[in-house]
Amino acid sequence: MACAVQTGEGHAFDVLAERYAARIYQHLYRIVGHRQEAEDLTQESFLKAFRAIQQYDASREFRSWLYAIATNTGRNALRARGRRGPMVSLDGEENFVPAGTENDTSDAQLRADRQAQLAEAMGRLPEHAAALVDLHYREGMSLREAAAVLGTTEGAAKVALHRARRQLRAWLIRDE
Repeated sequence: MACAVQTGEGHAFDVLAERYAARIYQHLYRIVGHRQEAEDLTQESFLKAFRAIQQYDASREFRSWLYAIATNTGRNALRARGRRGPMVSLDGEENFVPAGTENDTSDAQLRADRQAQLAEAMGRLPEHAAALVDLHYREGMSLREAAAVLGTTEGAAKVALHRARRQLRAWLIRDE
């Protein structure tokens, strides 16, 4: 499909964007933690991908290439936010619950609490480690794919993932 975009088939990019938009949004939401910013960054990521599609190497998996663009876009936004100061929600976004989280039973509440603990712990990880955990566990990428997205070797990713899991485990056990 990416090759079809490179050859000029107009609707092909729309198909790719539709296929990946929700996952890229979720990925960016986990990076930046703000719904509106994640929506804007999703659009920005697809615009960057569209503009750079001629440089896409068809021997590389399209999903990895797109996630690399989105990850870098999210990281750049975080760096820019650091220079501007923290974001302040004007629409009650701090109460936003991502789709798929139910709050109507005690089991669902326990899951939601555990997810909140994990999200808080993930927020304490270094940016690179958090992105690696997100790509490997939430997005289902292999270590090789996640390493390629983050511009590192598979071996370095394996070590970083091991350290991140160990740190998350320690924080979660301590917080219980």
